[in-house]
Amino acid sequence: TLRPFQAAGVRYMLAVKRGFIADEMGLGKTIQALAWLEGAGAYPAVIVCPASLKLNWLREARTWLPRRKIIVCDSRTRPAEIEYADVCIVNYDVLRVREEKQEGNKKPLLVPEGLLALLIERCPRGVVFDEFHYCKNPRARRTKAAALLAQGAEYRLGLTGTPILNRPNELIAPLKILGRLRDLGGYAGFIRDYCGGVRTRQVRGRTIKDTSGATNLERLNEKLRATCYVRRLKKDVLSELPPKVRGMVELEIDNRDEYNRARADVVAWLGNRAAQEAEFLRSIAHLSPERQAALKRERRMSAEDRAARAEHLVRIEALKQLAARGKLRSSLDWVRNFLESGEKLVLFATHKDIVRALAEPWQAPVITGETPVPERQAAVDRFQHDPDCRLIVLNLRAGGVGLTLTAASNVAFHELGWTPADHDQAEDRCHRIGQRDSVTAYYLLADRTIDIDIWQLIEQKRQVVDQATDGQHTKSILHDLTQRLLRSA
Repeated sequence: TLRPFQAAGVRYMLAVKRGFIADEMGLGKTIQALAWLEGAGAYPAVIVCPASLKLNWLREARTWLPRRKIIVCDSRTRPAEIEYADVCIVNYDVLRVREEKQEGNKKPLLVPEGLLALLIERCPRGVVFDEFHYCKNPRARRTKAAALLAQGAEYRLGLTGTPILNRPNELIAPLKILGRLRDLGGYAGFIRDYCGGVRTRQVRGRTIKDTSGATNLERLNEKLRATCYVRRLKKDVLSELPPKVRGMVELEIDNRDEYNRARADVVAWLGNRAAQEAEFLRSIAHLSPERQAALKRERRMSAEDRAARAEHLVRIEALKQLAARGKLRSSLDWVRNFLESGEKLVLFATHKDIVRALAEPWQAPVITGETPVPERQAAVDRFQHDPDCRLIVLNLRAGGVGLTLTAASNVAFHELGWTPADHDQAEDRCHRIGQRDSVTAYYLLADRTIDIDIWQLIEQKRQVVDQATDGQHTKSILHDLTQRLLRSA
């Protein structure tokens, strides 16, 4: 069910047909966009998003639009698949356009190629551009491709938590794609009214036009909201949000073959162990219950059985680590998109090399089991008080307890622990006294890997505990995970 503020956003966009939903992260822009498509009957539809978000859009679309045929497109997608799809999900990077010079015209002709041409031939009635600030540069090929795709669509929607990253002129290309630039004075009027007019400056001896100014920003905001724009912050709708919101983000891995081989090896090893256990149980079945219990205790205490249990955990951990490495690139893309919103993020992982790889692009503070106590507090203080420090990366065990990180209301997990309590405690680094917003927890899961199994089992455990005791479940899911892997063989 849509929350009241989400329903209001959908109604507004149905009325204006072409506009922005620029809600803060965690307020459900994806759900509003899908409800808008369905409410408008804007099919066939195309959803354009960063590559790292395609699987998430697919999962959400299948959940919210169960009667619609939804496909994820790439350069290999056949025309027949597109022809019968209600919703095509595609990433910006595969939309190709070429420029052809025209005689007597300085402006080149834009010609769609490949998948973009097929999508345009389908004549989409609705288009959704996720992370719409990707289209801020009018000279970029992705912006030109987006403009061609949107050209004939009756319904056009841009989703972004960061509509203006630096200056008002970054809105010109998105407004043009939506067909809304004229409503704000056209190009010349927009430059004059909101960008300080056209000035000139010297760059390497050349005189170039400068439209990077910013003027009349309150009037720009009022005009946008009156025309085609809605933006809500968490603090604006706090009464409609639960204290915590959890969601999964499915990501592709780039080591699929290696992962599949490792999974097959683990499943075969577990199958062999299960067969040995079954044989042992058959061999003692004729004995009295007391004698059977004694032999089972002896077996559990034997060096051989303890070694096998240790190897069991090592093999499962190795599989988890393969998934963590395989989705690293996708997770970094997701974090990059998130941080562009200007919000802070607390990010958890398990393995030291993964923690450091996640922190390195932003030189973010890191807390692992090896971090001395004074350095831990310095990292926390920097994150809590430095507005330019928007990311902190922590080991789940070392950083999941005892720290206060209320400068953020968003938590993400690149790797998972073994119990619901592992994650509840980590989420509570933000969800504690001093937090004024609802906390959103994002679980970054590698598609078709052990990540999904672990997530589902943890959620099952959490629901059982919440229903029964409203307490914390500290028992590991390892046994249940083993059974699930064996059933998948």
